[in-house]
Amino acid sequence: MAIFRGDGGAGDANTDVTINAVTAKALEADTSATNASTSASTATTKASEASTSATNAATSASTASTQATNASNSQVQQAQAKQTQLTLQQHQPVLQQMQQDTHQTQL
Repeated sequence: MAIFRGDGGAGDANTDVTINAVTAKALEADTSATNASTSASTATTKASEASTSATNAATSASTASTQATNASNSQVQQAQAKQTQLTLQQHQPVLQQMQQDTHQTQL
């Protein structure tokens, strides 16, 4: 005996199988939607991580550039100090003579 299911009347084996198949597909669709949401969330997280890595790389590049500039400035300063030292060495006899002349004038 068939079970009365409302306005459509009693169901038969074919409609029950169809309902079961539709229900199964709906469950598959729900699972797929959940998986898609999880994948989207993972993609968002990975994009954020990539952005952070890019920012860190830019910061490292900036630091390297600053260090290169500092090293270059240090080399320039060393060269200038060496030039000053050579100039003083070249003028030392003149300075010594001036000191002697000043000392003699004071006597």
